Amino acid sequence: MNQEAIKAKIISKPSLAETLRSLTIGKPSTIKSNQFKTNSVRNTISRLKKKGFDFDATEEGLVDEIRVTRLK
Repeated sequence: MNQEAIKAKIISKPSLAETLRSLTIGKPSTIKSNQFKTNSVRNTISRLKKKGFDFDATEEGLVDEIRVTRLK
């Protein structure tokens, strides 16, 4: 019986928390809803606020995206 090792494809899933942490302070960035759902963005912002980060998020005037500004 000859068994060959099959290489697994490593799939890198984008991390929303890391994405938000990497935002430049004071510079608004838009996140498309096909990348991350707006509820997920808001929930992650809430969790990061408990760790000392501060963000402003709005969907006003936008379609299928959310504008996030890192304040702290």
